[in-house]
Amino acid sequence: MTLEFQILGGIDLRDGQRDDLASVLVRPKRLALLAYLCLESADGPIRRDALLPVFWPEADEAHARAALNQALHVLRSSLGPGAVLTRGRDEVGIDSGVVRCDAVEFKRALASGDRQVALDLFAGDLLPGFHIDVLDFERWLEAARSALRAEALEAALEIGAEEDGGRDPDTALAGWRRALEIAPDSEAAARGLVAALWQAGRRSLALETYEAFARRLELEYGATPGPELEALVGRIREGEAPTTSPGPSAHGFDRSSKLRPGSSPGSPAPAADAGTESWLPAWLRVALPFGLGIATIVALGMWASRIPAEPETAAYDAEVEYGRAWAAWLGEADYDSVWTYASRAIEADSGHARAWALYAYSGMLLATSGEGPARELIPPAHDAARRAVELDDTLAAAWHALATAEWFRWNWESAARSYRRALSLRSRGAWEAMSRADLSALLADLGRCDEAREAIGPHATREPLARPLRSAVVVRVPYLCRDWETAIREADRAEAGGDASFSVLRYRFLARLLAGDLDGAAADLENMQATLGPGPALDGLEAHLLALRGDGPAARRIVSELGERVASGDPFGGVYLSYVEPLAQLYAAVGMHESALGLLEALIESKGHVRRLSSDPLFDPLRDDPRFDALLARMGLICRRADGRQVCQEIE
Repeated sequence: MTLEFQILGGIDLRDGQRDDLASVLVRPKRLALLAYLCLESADGPIRRDALLPVFWPEADEAHARAALNQALHVLRSSLGPGAVLTRGRDEVGIDSGVVRCDAVEFKRALASGDRQVALDLFAGDLLPGFHIDVLDFERWLEAARSALRAEALEAALEIGAEEDGGRDPDTALAGWRRALEIAPDSEAAARGLVAALWQAGRRSLALETYEAFARRLELEYGATPGPELEALVGRIREGEAPTTSPGPSAHGFDRSSKLRPGSSPGSPAPAADAGTESWLPAWLRVALPFGLGIATIVALGMWASRIPAEPETAAYDAEVEYGRAWAAWLGEADYDSVWTYASRAIEADSGHARAWALYAYSGMLLATSGEGPARELIPPAHDAARRAVELDDTLAAAWHALATAEWFRWNWESAARSYRRALSLRSRGAWEAMSRADLSALLADLGRCDEAREAIGPHATREPLARPLRSAVVVRVPYLCRDWETAIREADRAEAGGDASFSVLRYRFLARLLAGDLDGAAADLENMQATLGPGPALDGLEAHLLALRGDGPAARRIVSELGERVASGDPFGGVYLSYVEPLAQLYAAVGMHESALGLLEALIESKGHVRRLSSDPLFDPLRDDPRFDALLARMGLICRRADGRQVCQEIE
């Protein structure tokens, strides 16, 4: 008997005769492993080694293998003979003939060209509402969820486009409606549905659809529909009769174009993995990994559905490549893949302002992640951001990209002006939230704390779960400004309000520690250890506590172990977004100043910046060393102590 495993739009496991399968569903990690194996081993077993870091990243290899073996044993016992496949000693998978997974069937239907069957299978998001507290699995889930949704959207858009023109108007309408259901923020879907309704003689419903879509953009993002949709609606309102065949220009969607890996001529780099080739639309939020803000590219996804009208084929090719870049970014593929697709979008349409901005971001990420030298990557990223602004100086994202690039080039005042310019283009919505977050961090870095508080003020007044960004943004400003009481109060408020991220808890721990409340800091650390489990990030916090308690040898022993892990290429498990800077802070805390300064020197050389070097209190032990002033000068700053904090200004 074949088991039916639903993970799209709901979670269920059944075969119609057994009632003992619920045990698989009530254990989150067991359910996560089954879903992962179904999707990842659909084309053949995968190596056991690949599973260990995804599900047991903090365990050593022996314990991780034991945990995997136990989980597989339970799955075999629960699912029955033959469900779990093995190949040799090192590979494992799920037999799709025994466990029929709807997500796997969806992908196979698409591969065979049966889009309607695929859409019938796509009942909603992958594992909706599901999560486990394992970062690598959560990253995989977000990427897989986004890719599946993107593939469903593409299928619905293609059905709508192919059946337009009077061939099958009912199917076309159903396709456009399904596309807008899958991606309520997709302008391509909204434009297609409005045009199809107009073509079908349903003028009033077409206008109602447009108005509902416009209201959603305004409420959710503080944005307005693009010029192509506005122009279409203008024609409808003026009473213009629809054409007998809408054609590509009615929707801005070229039916003959397909998602063709590597189709653009003269591609600047090899194609990325096939898993990042889907066109991802615009309904997801994401945090920028390099840490200049908590959610620097939240609204970039809105761009992926805006398709220029002329020239049609080039514009669509550019939009496809741009969508692939966005999918690669959201799926946390290597940054070179993002850069490759963004550059292809630019090659297809040199007037694609959003692609220029994403190209700029990916170049900066290549530098900050150490995948390329900053001196080679930052200048072209800055040029790309300027190009985005030149192409569309009303695009908040372009100004935000330019602000970030200016920050990377240590043009502090110019960066602040560009963030303020981005803010002036949106009275509310995601871009306001992003720009306020990054502007507040930049101003706090300069010691301009009153301005920083003013910038982040609208977030601080909201309840934690109603904030556009995580509460760490609100807690960060008083922490950097050495207002320990406010930092602790805001962290307490965030935790009580349901937003207790690691960053919030870390800032509270450090604020207590630096305020001299060592017992309170120790209690915070114990709670984090009980909640999060052991890990190098918490080891680092323990070293800070030991150092301030005067137990230097124990603190240095922990720091030395962490330093060896970093030197061997083993990062802080992804908990700190950048693991090298916290290590430099630990070196400073235990008196290993030479190691700290050497690490910071290498960071500036390779990454082009050190986050909050001028403001973070954890760098205070180094501030009396003239070499630290020299590092700040390299970043274009001259600083002095005032009111217990660093106050900096840009070097003329």
